[in-house]
This record gives sequence, structure tokens and C-alpha cells, in this order.
Amino acid sequence: MNRTLIALVLGALQITMKKLLIIFLVLGIGITDAKAWDFAEPNQDGDTIYYIIKNDSVVSLDCWMNFSDSVLYEIDTLRLPESVMHNHVSYRISYDSQVFNIGLVLDATKASPRTLLLPKTYRINRYGDLSAILQISGKTNSTRLQNWAVDNRNKTLLSVDGVLYSRDRDTLIAFPPLRNGSFRVPQRVECITSYAFSLIDLDTLTLPDKDIILKDFAIYHARKMRAFRYSDYVARIEGNVISADSLEEITFGSGLEYIGGSMLPNTTVLKKVTCRAVTPPATGFNNFDNTERMALHVPRNSIKLYHQARGWKNFYTIEPIEPPVIAGIDTAEISWVSNAEATSYTLTIYTDEAKTQRFMSLTFDANGHLTHIDLNSGHMPARMPALYHEDGEEEKRFAEYYSFTISGLSPETKYYYTRQSMKGTEVIDEETGSFETQSNEPTGIKNNGLSSEPQKMIKDGRVLIRNGKETYGLMGDCVEK
Repeated sequence: MNRTLIALVLGALQITMKKLLIIFLVLGIGITDAKAWDFAEPNQDGDTIYYIIKNDSVVSLDCWMNFSDSVLYEIDTLRLPESVMHNHVSYRISYDSQVFNIGLVLDATKASPRTLLLPKTYRINRYGDLSAILQISGKTNSTRLQNWAVDNRNKTLLSVDGVLYSRDRDTLIAFPPLRNGSFRVPQRVECITSYAFSLIDLDTLTLPDKDIILKDFAIYHARKMRAFRYSDYVARIEGNVISADSLEEITFGSGLEYIGGSMLPNTTVLKKVTCRAVTPPATGFNNFDNTERMALHVPRNSIKLYHQARGWKNFYTIEPIEPPVIAGIDTAEISWVSNAEATSYTLTIYTDEAKTQRFMSLTFDANGHLTHIDLNSGHMPARMPALYHEDGEEEKRFAEYYSFTISGLSPETKYYYTRQSMKGTEVIDEETGSFETQSNEPTGIKNNGLSSEPQKMIKDGRVLIRNGKETYGLMGDCVEK
């Protein structure tokens, strides 16, 4: 009886196992049919490409091949054909299913190219609304790509120096992932598509000096980028534009009016966030992600506004970009953050609080260069020295702020000033303030007497300004007497 029962159980298990095996085989066939290639043919250069038959006259590339690194081989250029002949049948190659993901196209072959040549039949929509045009699969045959090339007969795409653009060059579609160094986006570009700069090795990416459309994750996994600055002309950031694990500094421009994304790049390494806009940009969220212990740097006169602004107010601390007015015995250094819309700046110094006794008027162009001076004192102001790297070479980067030193002032005198940003004849930004010059009496400080110039120094990782007997922090607070 027991043996009979055992036999029946084993028989049932055997039937069940057979059914499960059949089910798995059917599922396996279904999955294989979904991704398995129907035939393989070489292109004109002899590089084999794997295809899936869609109908009697159309095939597509099989983008789901999983070749091992050991079978991949390196070539200079992979040419994607317009059509393919197989068993005496000519097929048109449809790239519609691959148009959103060029990276996966490379998985249809064992060739690992440095240049991918797109045929004349390869198409994209205007502005490259592709969502992931270059979301590289990460395989070896995808990661050697250094240049995009396009058949000259293609009516929608164009390659310039290995970078992929729309035919009219107003949309940047894809940048070579292994290109390193720096790159300046051409001035005529109006839009950068999603994933256009994907898995790039660039150190520096510079946007054109104008407003530009930046799609979500236009910069995706920039592996070596340490700092990124939005152009001062970018007015709206609709989503999360940049993903860069190594990013330490990010700067939002002075013309920013709205920011829609709440996610900052990897906050485990991000150290400095700067927003140069005088008025806090509107946000579509209550708080940036992970800013509980991160400082935000903004124009000095806007600190109070940022402390009250939605989203921005939740930064751990909000600090000024530019230093305070620093007065010496007969000098004063005045600084201000540039404005993207400004065509000029004016700075007027008065000797009375009512501002009826003008002492000096200065006019600067949009780049902070002195263009006109009206002096009652006869003394010329001096521009702030150039910034330098530690190795002594002049640092080539945008000025966070403009700073000028006014000389010829009287000791122990209070002055008042008005600084304006002008757009033509319109005042678009204005600040007022006052400062008092130091005494020229001996102070008893060891070694030399007082220097008429404020002295800047770095102590314990902080930038300090020594002025006479007192030392100030960048917030203008006196830290030592």
C-alpha cells in the first residue's frame, strides 16, 4: 500500500514537472523570439550586424545581444546600412525603435567602434524629444565611442567635430562619451536634448551666453566634472538637468527666474551651491534634497530674501558671494555681483547721508570694465587684481563679482554710496550703503604701523580681512580686535 502510494505521488510529481518544463520552454521560446536575432549579415566593411525580421520587407537591429568581452573586436568606424540583403530578399532597415537609444544600437554587433556612422535614413524629431538618445548600455562595444558621424545625405542630422546636432545646428543631440578636456557649446545652439552629454569624461562644459532649453538630464553621469555653471542668461530650469557623481560646485546664474527640479547632484560630494540671482528664483517644491548641512551663496543684499523664499530657505546656512565694503585709511574696496541683464553699472560716492554732495561717479560696462569716470578728488580707482591658481598662472573663469578700490579718500570720514545695475537707461538693480575710513593715527601695532590697504588672509580655512586693528569675516562681522 505504501509502495503504491509512493508510486502515485512520484507519478504525479513527474507529470507536474513535465508540465512545468513545457511551460518554461514555451516562456523561453517567447522570450527568445522577443529578443533573438533572425539572421546576421555583414555590412559593406564586413562587420556582422544582427537583425530581427519585422515583416516581409522590413527588419530592425537586434539591440539585446549579450556578447562577452572576449568576442568583441575593435574597429575605427561602424557603418549602419540603409538596407540589407538576406537569402535573396532585400530588407529596409527600420531605426524607429532605436531612435531613442543610439547606445543600444551598438549591441547589435560584435564590433567596438570609435566612430558610429549613421545612415541617411536615420531620423529624429526636432529638438530631439527622445528621452534617452544616448543612454549607453555600458558594454565594452559602447564605451569606446569617441565620434558621431552622419551620412552627408541625411536631412535631419549633422556631425560637427564628432558631435551630433540637428541639421540646422540649433539642437545638440549627442556628445562623444569618451571625449575629455573641455567643450564650449556653440552660440547658435538653442536646445540640448536629454542625455546629450551622457557618460562623458569632460572636465569643463561651458554653455552659450544666452537663454537655452535644457532637457531633463541633458548632462547624465559626467564622470570627471567638478564644477558646473549655468549661464547667467538661463531663465528657467524645468527639471533635473545634471547628474554628476564628482560634482563639488554648482552655480545658478543671475538671470534664473524659475527652477523646477528639487534634486541637486550627488550631495555626498557637493560642497558649494551658488545662486547669483538678486531675486530668489521661484521653485516648484518646498525644499532641495539633502541641504540640511549645505551652505548656499547668494548676493549679500539678497540674503534676507533667500531666508524667506520657498525651497531656498531650508539650506543649512546662507552666505554672501561678495565680500563687504572694506575701508582703509584713504581707500575703500566695493564689490557687487554681476547681473546677466545689465548693460552697464554705475557707482556713486557721496560725502553726506542725503547724497547731495557727490564725491565720485564711476561707470562700468557689462563686463565690469571702467568706461567713464567723473572725479571731484582727482584720484583714479584701481580694479581688483586677477585671480590666480596656486601655481601662479592666471585663473581663467568667470568673475563671481566685480570689485574696485577707490583711493583718495579722507581718513576718519564716513561716505555713502549708491550702486546701480543698468539695462540701457532702466535701473534693474540698486543697492545703497555707507562705510567709514580708518584713522591714520599710530596704533602701536607691532612691527609697522597701519597699512592704508585692507589685508586679506586665510586662517583655519576661513577668508579673513584685516583692516587696521580689526579682523572681519566675509559676512562683515568683526572676529578679532
